[in-house]
Amino acid sequence: MMHVKLSLVLFIVCLSVIVRGSEHEPYLADMQKKYTGQRVIVRSLFLKNNKQFDWYEAKKEGDYYVANRLKYLPVSYIGQEAEIAAIQLNKKERDELSEKTNAFGEKVDAGTIINPFVEIVVRFDDGKVGLTNANPGTLDFKIELVRTREARKKELAGFISSVVNGDTLYATGSSIIFKSSAGIEDMLLDNHIMESRDFPRLEPLIIEASKFLSEQNIIILKLKDLKNHYYLSYANAEKQIYLDDYHNLPETIASEMKMLTIFPDFLTADEINAIKIGACFKGMSVTALHYSIGLPDEQKQDAGNGNLLIYGDWLNIRLDHQNEHIISYQIMNDGN
Repeated sequence: MMHVKLSLVLFIVCLSVIVRGSEHEPYLADMQKKYTGQRVIVRSLFLKNNKQFDWYEAKKEGDYYVANRLKYLPVSYIGQEAEIAAIQLNKKERDELSEKTNAFGEKVDAGTIINPFVEIVVRFDDGKVGLTNANPGTLDFKIELVRTREARKKELAGFISSVVNGDTLYATGSSIIFKSSAGIEDMLLDNHIMESRDFPRLEPLIIEASKFLSEQNIIILKLKDLKNHYYLSYANAEKQIYLDDYHNLPETIASEMKMLTIFPDFLTADEINAIKIGACFKGMSVTALHYSIGLPDEQKQDAGNGNLLIYGDWLNIRLDHQNEHIISYQIMNDGN
């Protein structure tokens, strides 16, 4: 009986070790070992109006880096590569730790702190130093190891053709489509971009070929319409790189290109006809309007009335009180 009880105790202890090992939360020392000295891509959770509110400029004072809390790092540094200069315990926790001892009266080693709140310090190639706060749960939103991104790019490149080629897309007035003669630089500079009236809208466009350009981080598609005319389009691959399921590639690519993967059969026959020629009419839904001529350059709210949509200097559109349908429009010129 004693032998059975002892075996049972040992089994429970071993099981406990296995379970706890699988749920191991990182120590500060683990994080420092993994990241210090590594090349990373700097990211931000808080971007607004071309400014970021995650990273501060910093400098080293004594053994630690100190942030200038009155000076955010310029937004131009977000997305750049940098080297991890330090992963250090947050100042508040450092101050508390300096006075803390364990049950034996021993000083607590910062490296043994589990799931710590830390300060990530990076040094850019131009010498600029940035600092942000994070914990293991938010770390991946602040930095990404360059080697991890390169591995994801290789994986994406291997999947894209098999998943995307042969699929059908539908263009709208907002779609980003280029002439088949456009080169990479032309596309990135929006040269050779086609006016919406020059390509078929709400007509099937078959993806004839696809290509992932790792250096530019973009996905290029070659499209063919029903008359065998060819077009090009591209999407930034930033979102696609982080997909857990690459079978969602067509949807995410289409969203970037402002195209549809399914024909919008909820539209009326009049709306479909108007979209195909880039027109609008009284009673047309806002969704159909956007599919026809894209989003407005400006939108003004008018108390007691629907919004006023302004398309450059050529078209003004007034919506109903619910901002769902057109009630009037005024053409200043033909948009040419």
